[in-house]
Amino acid sequence: MCLPKDKGGIGIRELRKLNYALLGKWKWNFFHNKGELWARILNSKYGNWRNLEEATKGSRVSTWWKDIYIYITDPSGAEGSIFNKGIKWKVGCGEKAKFWEDGRKEDGVPFKLKYPTLFSISKQQQHLVKMMGNFTTTSWEWDFKWRRQLFDDEMEMDVQFLQDLEDISIHPDRENKWIWKEDAPGVYSAGSGYKKLMSAQIDENQDSVFTKLWKVKAPSKAAFFAWRLLKDRLPTKMNLHRRNVEINDPTCPFCKYKDEDATHLFFSYSKILSL
Repeated sequence: MCLPKDKGGIGIRELRKLNYALLGKWKWNFFHNKGELWARILNSKYGNWRNLEEATKGSRVSTWWKDIYIYITDPSGAEGSIFNKGIKWKVGCGEKAKFWEDGRKEDGVPFKLKYPTLFSISKQQQHLVKMMGNFTTTSWEWDFKWRRQLFDDEMEMDVQFLQDLEDISIHPDRENKWIWKEDAPGVYSAGSGYKKLMSAQIDENQDSVFTKLWKVKAPSKAAFFAWRLLKDRLPTKMNLHRRNVEINDPTCPFCKYKDEDATHLFFSYSKILSL
């Protein structure tokens, strides 16, 4: 029922995923805030936006903070990871982005996961991007510090790593931004977040008859009735019995022989077939 009509559903919003999409909007606004009063209050009470992912959940925090914290960090739920995968960094001066955790290419894989060996021998595992190098008179230069020298069989990996870094442009006067990859303007909205969450559960093998149903030029009541019939959602006696509704006589009131279900009433009953 919660699938969009072009995917065979009837487009009713799934409240749980809609709530997650709205919580994602709060995280987005918290990161991009321009010093608004509400953001300053949250900063003073809970810390900056990164505490949503790193801080432990306390017992004295507000209900809102608990909800958004669980959404972002709950390992058993995919919604938070879908939000994070839909974002890419546009690094400016590098004052907000952690190099190993937030630095990534278009594939969306953080450097610490893409290059675990390099991450394990780095002395700068928790450094921000701006702490990983220096501005010279002409450009930015990386300054990596390792716990040991790279082995010969690690040199090819190091070359690939340096090639990935060529796509990261550091500029001292440009602010850090998130880009939402699921929408052309690059700005997150609850609507696009909801579509992203729903797309993760849509069955690609959905019967095409349901997607065609809503294109038929018929009154919406008729289309909705047909949808319920094809999905076997009509309140026939057999359906009511399966839902633990007490039915004294499950047989068809017309023929008094077959059980009353959708198949009998609409497809096999002799008087229906003669019409």
